[in-house]
Amino acid sequence: MGGTGILIIVILYLVFLLGLGMWSARLSSKGSSEYFLGGRNLGPWVLSMSEKASESSGFMTVGLPGEAYSTGMSAAWNAVSSVFSIFNWLFFAKRIRRLSELQNSITVPDFLSARFKDDTHVMRWVSIVVMTVFMTVYVTAQFVAFGVLFEVVLGVSFSTGVIVGGIVTIIYTMMGGFLAVSLTDFIQGLLMAFAFFVLPILGIIEIGGFTEMGYQLSDMMGEEFLAPFFGNSALTVAGLIAIISYLFIGIGFNGSPHVLVRYMALRNTRDVKRIALIGIVWMMIAYYGAVLIGMSGLALFPGIENPEHIFPTMTVELLPWWLAGVIVAAALSAMMSSIDSMLLIASSTIAEDTVSYTH
Repeated sequence: MGGTGILIIVILYLVFLLGLGMWSARLSSKGSSEYFLGGRNLGPWVLSMSEKASESSGFMTVGLPGEAYSTGMSAAWNAVSSVFSIFNWLFFAKRIRRLSELQNSITVPDFLSARFKDDTHVMRWVSIVVMTVFMTVYVTAQFVAFGVLFEVVLGVSFSTGVIVGGIVTIIYTMMGGFLAVSLTDFIQGLLMAFAFFVLPILGIIEIGGFTEMGYQLSDMMGEEFLAPFFGNSALTVAGLIAIISYLFIGIGFNGSPHVLVRYMALRNTRDVKRIALIGIVWMMIAYYGAVLIGMSGLALFPGIENPEHIFPTMTVELLPWWLAGVIVAAALSAMMSSIDSMLLIASSTIAEDTVSYTH
């Protein structure tokens, strides 16, 4: 069954996402607020998991395990950087939710223009240009990750993976709007948490335990590989710069349009603390799970030519085909959850900001 079974599970998962998009279309066709903000009526679990899934992208299944495979425990500093997104929920979300409703804003450029009383619309147009350019680059990177996953795990050509994954994501996003994006991201967030919890545990068991993994990695790579503070360089200028760089990766979360729009879509501001708590738990599972996948993967499969292939390699080699199919669906979810959010932001920018203010 093997690869064919995994492919069937992935196809069924993609069909399910299309069906969810069709179902969401019925509720998202009542107006712009429903389509772009889900009618501001989504609960804390959906919004929190949706935000985390859209933040994560293919970096979680391709980049971070690959970094841990190459550099060791220091890759865990990526998890600390994400704390900045929790600050967002605690300090900015309530204010953005209230102001966006008072101003009747449903897009980020619209919110900024109204908030700062920009009658010239310069801020609006700058926001539109910046968002369009950089989100296009980011989405392109996710399409590349699609191709890699399809090629490594399913034996499908790189170009086919890019086309199929892209088409499915575009269709359900266009049909269902923010509701479809949030619901699919919620499911994708659960799948990702499951994958990052189960796969490192199975890998460590296969090695013979956590202690045995430490012995093997220490023999292979040296003790510094297991040091979270970059070995003996933590107190040097280079070590401090590295730590600060990891921390400040998270600053980008503060202004990400696909994150800010979720604050605007809050059902009520009382949900904020619960959303932040759910997000913290999810991040700890996902980030540290991804690091342990990379490190256990090195002990099990040393010498892989491309470290970024370690997640799909462990999935195929360690799991029965039916569970591997679920994990591959989780890996696809990491990419699709970012693409759908950014596609929705781009479409809202075109439909609400560009079109409305050129007529």
